[in-house]
Parts: sequence; structure tokens; C-alpha cells
Amino acid sequence: MIYTRAYVGMPVGGSEFGNWWSVLPAFSVKPSLAFFGLDKQKAHCFTVPKEVGKAIGESDYGISWAEVIDNFFGPESATKVPITLLINGRKYKASLRQINQKNRTSYQFEWKAEEFQTTREAFRLYMNTAFHEVLQRRDHKSIAVFHHLGEHTFLVRICQEGEEISNFDYFFREDDH
Repeated sequence: MIYTRAYVGMPVGGSEFGNWWSVLPAFSVKPSLAFFGLDKQKAHCFTVPKEVGKAIGESDYGISWAEVIDNFFGPESATKVPITLLINGRKYKASLRQINQKNRTSYQFEWKAEEFQTTREAFRLYMNTAFHEVLQRRDHKSIAVFHHLGEHTFLVRICQEGEEISNFDYFFREDDH
């Protein structure tokens, strides 16, 4: 599910060529076997929903998902870049991978490599109920909502289906003191 529209191509000063800061629309993922590495490949990943690309392609800016995501990969045409996931107030490492298959490009978030051990542990800790439901091949209502904060950083909110917007107030509460 997509929650916002992208604000892409917004200049933020910089060199004579300009620096560009692009924000992708927020999207949710319902964890599956691959998300938790419980599949045969022990993948620890998910493919970015097609709807995200469609939403950006239909934006008023007329910029495609591929153009926005190219900001991540840069002119060197790398197929994998490091990203930061903010989960429960802490930073975790992951990567964003570009996959080209049959004239189609898709993108995956992944945390399979050994260097991402703490990321795997965080998802299992904060999505413990979903992990056990997936392990037992049962349906669950847990989702992870990914909010792109700019550059290579994503805020990950863990919530239940139907609470994607309602529990967002949690992040904006005023302190009691």
C-alpha cells in the first residue's frame, strides 16, 4: 500500500550541476518467508512494490521510479548500494539492490549479508509475532511501513494492517516534562 506521493526533483542548492534530493512515497510490506530469511535461499529481503513505481510515474513531476532510484546508484551504474533503516529509534544497515530481468528492472531491500546481522535481529525482535506466524505458515496482520527520509535513509514503522496512519501520532507526541 502507498501512503504519500513523491516530492521529487526538489533542488537543495549545491554545485553548478545542482544537488537533487528525492523522496520516494511511503509503502508497506507484509513480511513473508523471504523477509525473515525462512525461505530456501534464506533471502532476508523483499521486492519494492510495483505500485510505488507507478505512483511516481504518475506524479505531477513526470519522473519515473527508475529516474528517482538512479539517484541512489549514481553514474557508476552500481547494482547495490548501502542504505540505513531507522527501526525503533536505532540505525541498522541494509542494502538496496537493482535487479534487471527480462527487460524489467526491479529493486530489493536486503539484509542477508553477515554485516547485516543486527538488522535481521531487529526485525525478528520488533516483529516477533509476525516472525512466528510466518514460521508456522499462518496469516498475520503485521506490516512494516517504509518512509524515505531522503538520500539513503528510510524510517521503518512496525504496525498492524489498518493502523498505518493512526499510530503515526506516536512519533509526534509532546514530552510530558
